[in-house]
Amino acid sequence: METKKHIHALHVAILAGAVASFGVSFDGWWHLAKGRDSFFILPHLLVQGSLFVMLAQSFFAWRRRGMPSWRRIFFALLVVPMTIPFDEAWHRWRGKETVESVLIIWSPPHFFFFGAAITALTLLVHEIKKERDLAGREIFGALLLASLLNILLIFFAPFFPFSPYAIAGFGGACIAAFLSIAVYFFAERFFGPVIPALLAALFTLTFQGALFDAGVVAGSRAAGSYPHLPNWLLALSTISMVGIVSSGIVKKSTARGFLAGAVGGLFLYALPLQFAVFPVSYDAFDAVLAITGTTAGGALAAILVNRMVNEQPIVNNYIKL
Repeated sequence: METKKHIHALHVAILAGAVASFGVSFDGWWHLAKGRDSFFILPHLLVQGSLFVMLAQSFFAWRRRGMPSWRRIFFALLVVPMTIPFDEAWHRWRGKETVESVLIIWSPPHFFFFGAAITALTLLVHEIKKERDLAGREIFGALLLASLLNILLIFFAPFFPFSPYAIAGFGGACIAAFLSIAVYFFAERFFGPVIPALLAALFTLTFQGALFDAGVVAGSRAAGSYPHLPNWLLALSTISMVGIVSSGIVKKSTARGFLAGAVGGLFLYALPLQFAVFPVSYDAFDAVLAITGTTAGGALAAILVNRMVNEQPIVNNYIKL
């Protein structure tokens, strides 16, 4: 009975966490498209509403159901609403950041917000690993890791070469590759293969992304180029990395990480040289630097995951828990 209660609390928290992660992405889009007009905008309401559900669920699991492991999750989540008055005071003091300022992501209140969110989602990963139902562990584990990866990529976005900041130049490409490939290796080791469904979803994303970019192509037809990185190209890079990480063709995980980073980098940084125009200077040397970074990031991710899980034996594609 207690196991069922634990799983119920966990699934609710993971679903709420996914909505919150989406809300953070939506918030970024909102600030880029409309600015910061009010605290009570839709993405803020999504994030805070989902957070309330997670807080209530974690507190109930800890205090009412006697699950002490949820205490750390509750206190990690509790930091997030505490950043709200801090964030409001910050904006009253410093004003509203522009897109060109890295403080729009890395302001002191946001550091606390992202730190608490990443900690809470990581603690939830430790909980979902305990689930005995393999299908539930695959689905909710993949959803949870996707939510965590999304938050990590947003937080480290200033390193992304095509961001307005690119604080590490094209060498910063290694950061996103490292984070993504590390999460894919964790998914494979802890939650089993979910590649058929994942590839189907990503292929659909690729096709739809090309369609959604049609308006941009039409508007840029005179110049004959895209003014930004196409959505379908990002999805194609992701598909290649996931496919290589989960492929059985290459046995050594370090080699798979190396290859995943290299191929993903080729799609993301070499292919756009043929047709993409960016606000920053972008040439073959930059592309080589970026691909070198993604290759190194992929290899390092594989090495790190191997050491963290201590090469635990996988039986039927699942780690013994």
